[in-house]
Amino acid sequence: MISEETPDYQYLAARLAVFHLRKKAYGQYEPPTLYNHVSRLVDMGKYDKHIIEDYTREELDELDAYLDHRRD
Repeated sequence: MISEETPDYQYLAARLAVFHLRKKAYGQYEPPTLYNHVSRLVDMGKYDKHIIEDYTREELDELDAYLDHRRD
């Protein structure tokens, strides 16, 4: 379906795939903050609790600032 008249279908398809993946992974279309995501996974027993103990919320927020989800 990609042609000279409609060249951007590949980007649309990729964007839809990312939205679907986010909905499955996070339960919402917008990704949560890194701290909230890590905390939730620690509570679920998927991540080790030492992540929350070894890193402060400020440090995780700083790391979160480097993430650009538009580039997913």
